[in-house]
Amino acid sequence: MAWTTPITFSAGATLTAAQLNSNLRDNLNAAFPGGTTWAAWSPTYANLTIGNGTVVARYIQVGSLVIARWQFTLGSTSAVGTGPTVSLPVTSASTGYTAAANPLGQVTFVDTGVGRYNGVATYSSTTVLGITAQDVATYVRQVSVSATVPFTWVNTDIMMFQVVYEAA
Repeated sequence: MAWTTPITFSAGATLTAAQLNSNLRDNLNAAFPGGTTWAAWSPTYANLTIGNGTVVARYIQVGSLVIARWQFTLGSTSAVGTGPTVSLPVTSASTGYTAAANPLGQVTFVDTGVGRYNGVATYSSTTVLGITAQDVATYVRQVSVSATVPFTWVNTDIMMFQVVYEAA
């Protein structure tokens, strides 16, 4: 990584914190496409109706590394269908893995006032699909989210994920 704005010093000059911060910020932003600050994104959805629910979607990209956080609090006109998907803020690289074999991160489902369920966030190159873990006898298996899995979704329930992946 090469610095784009070198710092030069003169004998007897006083270097201020503001100069250092400005120089460091400019160089980091130049060295890492996408900048070094969190940004909002507006996902698109399949099998998920936002209605009057609330979405918070933020991501950061440093070089080809992307970290994305998404939270959806259902409203009275929100609905969850079978296998809902959320678009990623940046297209992911083709890794050669199948989506189910290459989880990006964790999904959490909150049945407000009742309990919390964890799942795995799998993906295609542009979307995240939340898969929940379900206890079945001796083994645990993954099943797709639906209107009744991992519970029946109602107003104030929460669906969220955090994923880390390589950008295309």
